[in-house]
Amino acid sequence: MNTQPKPILLSCMLLVVFLLAACQPATPTTAPETPAPIESPSPSEPTSTEQSIEVSTPTPETPPIPIPKSERLSFASYNEPQVEVIPAMFHEPIAPDLSNVLVPFVLSDEQLQRLAGDGFVVSPGSEKEFFTVYEKARYNNQPIFVTSDALLHVYHLIFDKVLRTAESDYFIPLLHDLNQGMLMQTDAQYQELQGTAWEEAARRSVAFISIGSKLLDPQVQTPEYAADLVEAELAQIKAAEGILKSPLFPGLEQGEDYTQYIPRGHYTKSKELQRYFRSMMWYGRMTFLLKTDDPQIGREDTKAALLLVHALNNAEAGEVSAWDAWNDLYESTVFFVGRSDDLTPTQYAQLMEEIYGEYIPLTALLDEALLDQFIEAADQLPPPRVLGIVILDTDDVEATTKGMRFMGQRFVPDAYIFRQLIYRNVSTPDNRRGLPMGLDIPSAMGSERAYQILDELGETSYENYPQQMDKMRDWLTSLSEDDWTETLYNAWLYNFYPLLEMSGEGYPTFMHSQAWSDKQLNTVLGSWAELKHDTILYAKQVYAELGGGPPPPPPQPPKGYVEPVPQFFARLAALTEMTYSGLGERDLLNDLDANSLQRLEELSLSLKAIAEKELRGEPITEDEELLIRFIGGELEHLTMASADSDMEDPFAPRFMDEEPQAAVIADVATDPYHPEGHVALEEGVGRVNPIYVVVPIVDENGNIYLQVNKGGVFSYYEFTWPANDRLTDEKWRQMLDDGSAPPVPEWTSSFLSSQGEYEALTEAIGGFEKQVTLIYWDPGSFEYYAKPELEIYRPEIESLATARQYVSHQLMNVNYRSYDIQSPDLAVVTVRETWHDTKHEGELPEPGAPIIAERGPYDLDATYTLEKIETDYGTQWKVTRVVYSGEVPEW
Repeated sequence: MNTQPKPILLSCMLLVVFLLAACQPATPTTAPETPAPIESPSPSEPTSTEQSIEVSTPTPETPPIPIPKSERLSFASYNEPQVEVIPAMFHEPIAPDLSNVLVPFVLSDEQLQRLAGDGFVVSPGSEKEFFTVYEKARYNNQPIFVTSDALLHVYHLIFDKVLRTAESDYFIPLLHDLNQGMLMQTDAQYQELQGTAWEEAARRSVAFISIGSKLLDPQVQTPEYAADLVEAELAQIKAAEGILKSPLFPGLEQGEDYTQYIPRGHYTKSKELQRYFRSMMWYGRMTFLLKTDDPQIGREDTKAALLLVHALNNAEAGEVSAWDAWNDLYESTVFFVGRSDDLTPTQYAQLMEEIYGEYIPLTALLDEALLDQFIEAADQLPPPRVLGIVILDTDDVEATTKGMRFMGQRFVPDAYIFRQLIYRNVSTPDNRRGLPMGLDIPSAMGSERAYQILDELGETSYENYPQQMDKMRDWLTSLSEDDWTETLYNAWLYNFYPLLEMSGEGYPTFMHSQAWSDKQLNTVLGSWAELKHDTILYAKQVYAELGGGPPPPPPQPPKGYVEPVPQFFARLAALTEMTYSGLGERDLLNDLDANSLQRLEELSLSLKAIAEKELRGEPITEDEELLIRFIGGELEHLTMASADSDMEDPFAPRFMDEEPQAAVIADVATDPYHPEGHVALEEGVGRVNPIYVVVPIVDENGNIYLQVNKGGVFSYYEFTWPANDRLTDEKWRQMLDDGSAPPVPEWTSSFLSSQGEYEALTEAIGGFEKQVTLIYWDPGSFEYYAKPELEIYRPEIESLATARQYVSHQLMNVNYRSYDIQSPDLAVVTVRETWHDTKHEGELPEPGAPIIAERGPYDLDATYTLEKIETDYGTQWKVTRVVYSGEVPEW
């Protein structure tokens, strides 16, 4: 059955694009590539994010012609809330000895020094998820610092969940129907073309679809006449051993990188996702080249491509046409990631209609003169901007890479930037930059600090690097908000800009240091690593040419603080709403995921409002304090909601098969000719690192005091790894567990300390303080504990019991003054504690009991002796003695 590949209006749009491309002057072949604006997604072109590696010499690439603004199609609107705040947070300087700072943690000397110097410090962490950092801080009554890292991480979890749900529930069945229909149609083509000059091309198109079909469903039967090609390719895909000659695509002279077919990212979670990964990787990578060194091979490739397009015009895919199935699959993934920059079936369909005519019979393709005309016309279409195959440094990039991909991997800005900053656009054969660095991305986005680090590492010394970086900065600066927000991928990157801006007058002191700029680069790169992980199948990878009664009074809750980056929170809210509306309107969102996105949007807007108040020097409300205090619970809910479940009730509690953890890994670029061999550049996040920040707290009276608050940030990794062992999340997490993970980048040492908090000491003292509160609240319980370290309280507690009274002994705050680790099993810690007491009548506490006496608030200096002792729970630090100094006021 013949069906039009596109509606008439869309066909006209494509014709405009083609005519514009055809009218462009030829590009010189000696200068590095010149950037072009990002194209907006259109129903006629797929998108993908793939890593790219190159092995070639400087030749120009003709950039795709952008669709005119008036003709751009929008998948979902992007509505960024306005941020109107003039930063006006001015506070006293941090004293060198931290004497004017409340420090509620036992911190190492190195941490204290960095707090005094930079106003913050990040330390090596062991927590596997962000929410546990915040929940433990709340449980221990420690002040919280809500980071941009934590919010970016939660968006990653929801994005990844939404994408794999769409793949499992929608894309996989759709691809199955498309494969089935295309296999039947291409087989029919072969039967009709036997004995003609197109027989072998027809056999190859059958083999191509058969491979994609069997990768998705191993039970698919391959036509006997194509079995040799199919089995040969499948064997190499299964082995995934390296770069080998392709049995089906002889035009790929340097072969195909079969290591790319190793399932990774979330595609290791099930057999179905693994098979979908391989099938879509096949359709996304293999190119039907227009021209090759052997003209006949190029002609045969183009014949097979034309047959595939003709089959799309005539095949059925379940209850819809093959074109509709292809478009549904392509357009939906466009919204997630972007469009392909390779030539697409829709572009070929448009040219076929112009050259061969509309609704042509199969035999009309046999005209060799028209084939020549088609090849020349297609050769005028834009070439890919990201190199996604292996070529030699002596190859002409355009001639070697231009051709049709059935479901091409997608053009994404960061992969394009990488392409422009590696060989052959940068460096020489004798001093070759075969792999990019993550820092290239924030540098291209305008971060001078990122460029400075690259310069210190010697990366900017490569020939043409400074000039190419200038071009990338100019290109990104030229992009409009529409360009940045046409896909979820781009909008995620757009969210990084507020974090890369330098903070000036009116911002808290901790945001002024170079170390903070480095920390923000770490945040951006950690989130970017999660983005690459989530989109590893679709995004193009760069090739170098070859994250009993009422309880006792709880301690006074400490004041929380939100990282004061309101524009970041505004953009995250817009990105989340864009995700919700775009997918919801297309029935690609279940109720649970929709609820998660709505909750994240509301949370982002609330944090934006708090951040604005902080910068204006205004106190926040009680409800806002509660939001910060219980942020860990909200993060935990969203984390658990991102887990998969077989339960029919979408809101049923999620129970993960294993302890949730943020650690993920993704390879983002490949270099076949690296000194270490065929390697991939791995980008990952590991354990969640704690961050301690001296923040200015504004109390209800408008007074400002300084306090150290705690939050969680990414640990970011970048390293090379053998391409034939591309890392999965499972392998990466095992490396973190057994201590075999490589070190983090050296530049992170500006904010990352080698020593961490003595958390066990902090928790032991906190536990003792809770016990003291309990014996005042329930004097009759004193004998139950009968611990030597509590004996100093016996006179007052026995007096209360005799008088049948109890006390609400409430801890207001704790300020750790010094510590002395005298041996591995003995420590002395000095603390200034602030208490407030109220006395009540009664043998047991009763709700609402009247106050008969009050004292405080008052300060006590406590010197705690702690020892490591064996308990039922293993070896633990315990308070064994406490000495107080200071006066307790009379009742």
